[in-house]
Amino acid sequence: QIQIWHFGFLTAVNTVTDAIDKLHTTGESHKRIMVVEVMGRYAGWIALYSAIAGGADICLIPEIKYDFEKLFQSHHNMVLAHAKAVNLFKKNGYHGEIGMVCALPTKYPYDPNNLKDVRAAELDDIIHNKFILDATFKGEYSKNTMEGVNHILQVNGGKLDLREEDFEELKAAKDLNDFLGINYYMSDWMAEYDGETEIIHNATGNKGSSKYQIKGVGQRKANESIPRTDWDWIIYPQGLYDQISRVKKDYPN
Repeated sequence: QIQIWHFGFLTAVNTVTDAIDKLHTTGESHKRIMVVEVMGRYAGWIALYSAIAGGADICLIPEIKYDFEKLFQSHHNMVLAHAKAVNLFKKNGYHGEIGMVCALPTKYPYDPNNLKDVRAAELDDIIHNKFILDATFKGEYSKNTMEGVNHILQVNGGKLDLREEDFEELKAAKDLNDFLGINYYMSDWMAEYDGETEIIHNATGNKGSSKYQIKGVGQRKANESIPRTDWDWIIYPQGLYDQISRVKKDYPN
């Protein structure tokens, strides 16, 4: 008899699947998105098997690398779907308010006097913030935003499917949002980087073990003057104020 799994693999999958089954009830009753992180480190076998068994909508595994084409396209499709919902909500005169809630991490150059660090912060801001905000509140992508997107795709590969009818929908909805909710977790300081993409999340509480470096963009570099937790979460309330001020200035509608 040949054992094709390592000892304990099926036990781990069954344990995770049982946990996912229990989370389904909570997630559905409260209309929440539930994120489950499992063991495996650089191998996604437990995540993949338990995601299939537990009926997960999305499974992220380390064997599948960061795909910027999918990232930008999914963001575009998400905001487009939101715009369609906003337009229908307003057209049908439903009672209540409708808007967008986003996680908007503030980006700073590690060295404001280094133009390459400034560029890294601008590009990472496009990835996490500007691409979504432009589509939502301008109904289009600014020249600066698309220049950054095209640079990232040129370096990493990929092409977007942006259609004329998409922008008609986005422009119709851009002034109809009643609110913008900001989920602010932390800020990031970006420095120049010349290398391959590598992302490691601190899942052990070992301060400094996280890594975020993107090919053609830059790398996160801890500002030692700013406090952070053992899990590498930056404690910087000023970042929220700066993000709100930026949104008010760049997207006054």
